[in-house]
Amino acid sequence: MTRINSTLMRRLHDKGLAPAEFTLFIRDASRNFVDDSRVGLREMNQRLHTLGWERIELDYHTSQLIVAHFEAEEYTGD
Repeated sequence: MTRINSTLMRRLHDKGLAPAEFTLFIRDASRNFVDDSRVGLREMNQRLHTLGWERIELDYHTSQLIVAHFEAEEYTGD
C-alpha cells in the first residue's frame, strides 16, 4: 500500500467510514471528479450526500488524496 493510500484510508477511518466502505466511497468520489474535474468541495459533498454518504463531510486534504489515489490507479492501470 502506498503512502497516499494509507493516509487516505486513515483519514476516511477518522471520518467514520468502516474499512469495508472505503472502496465504495472512493469510487463514488472519483466518479464525480471524472464527471467534472473542476467540481468544488461544496458541490462534491452535495453529490456524495445524494449518493447516500450524508454522514461524511469531505475536507480539502482528503479530497486531494482521493484525486491522487485515482490518478495513481489510472497511471498504473490498476
